[in-house]
Amino acid sequence: KVLNNPITFLLLFFLGSIFLSYINNDIYLSNYIHYVRNFIFISIIILYMVFKIRSNNDLDELFRFIVNITLILSICVLLELLIRGVNTRVFSVYPNPNYLAVSLMFGFSILLFMDTKYKLLKVGLVLLAIFLTESRAVELGVAILLLIYLFKNKEFIKPRFFILGAILAIIIASIYIDKTLITKDIRSVRIGLAHVSINAFKENMINGIGYGQFRSKFHKYVDDEIIALNYPLINTRAVTKEEVMTHSDLWKIVAELGLLGIWFLVFYFYKLYFELKKLILYNRDYFYTSISLIIGSLTFSMVHNNITSFVFWFILFLPFIMNGIYNKERSKI
Repeated sequence: KVLNNPITFLLLFFLGSIFLSYINNDIYLSNYIHYVRNFIFISIIILYMVFKIRSNNDLDELFRFIVNITLILSICVLLELLIRGVNTRVFSVYPNPNYLAVSLMFGFSILLFMDTKYKLLKVGLVLLAIFLTESRAVELGVAILLLIYLFKNKEFIKPRFFILGAILAIIIASIYIDKTLITKDIRSVRIGLAHVSINAFKENMINGIGYGQFRSKFHKYVDDEIIALNYPLINTRAVTKEEVMTHSDLWKIVAELGLLGIWFLVFYFYKLYFELKKLILYNRDYFYTSISLIIGSLTFSMVHNNITSFVFWFILFLPFIMNGIYNKERSKI
């Protein structure tokens, strides 16, 4: 049962890419073992969840649990705001406000498509908490999720509310573009790190520079062209040889796993397309919930590193799990 499962195959595919990235590379073994161990643990948890969630009731119970945690966390954010004041970003128990924001967004994604009492109040509470974190990536994700919600319910929403919601989503997206893409990212570290990642990819296009190696080896791929662009953090750390993350899971895969990692992404989205195609016929609410979770997670992962999180992989495989439940129920019938 474990082997005869598309999730197992995809996990083994990625794990195989990680193992192959060791070949012909000067590997810093401590980081490599750390990240290999991380993914093995994630794979075991994912497979446990696949076989533990046996019915729609199990899945709905999990969703309610996540939403309740999100509401509690949102209340904690407001309490922190009252204690610390409004001049600083809220981060609660998280080391970074961005990771607090993405945790809230996962619950927000489920809440949008869940039937629950006082839904408008709960959505407003979580939205407020997200905006207090000032995470631009998550704010952009929220704008996209609101547009998805409006599209799903377009026949039930009065035109003026639909237009108002669309305007709100566009305003949120424009704030992100103005403050992040235009004002900051022209000189930001992320664009520079993208150039560095491409240089690393060119160094070993087949299997990358080795999984988990970018953080300690990035200075080797900072050339004169990148130095001339004058990204202060990159130029400084290239000299001091301090560790730097890719700040993007996409560039992490490209740089560290090469064409093997890119092929995994292509194959995953190929499989995902057919899973979503089946899921929309089976359960539209589950379809939109999984779409919102995946889009929100991937939006965040484009500008942050979230690939070492169990939740990231669970969300990627959620449509597969949902269809697996449907197949189990159909076989019983």
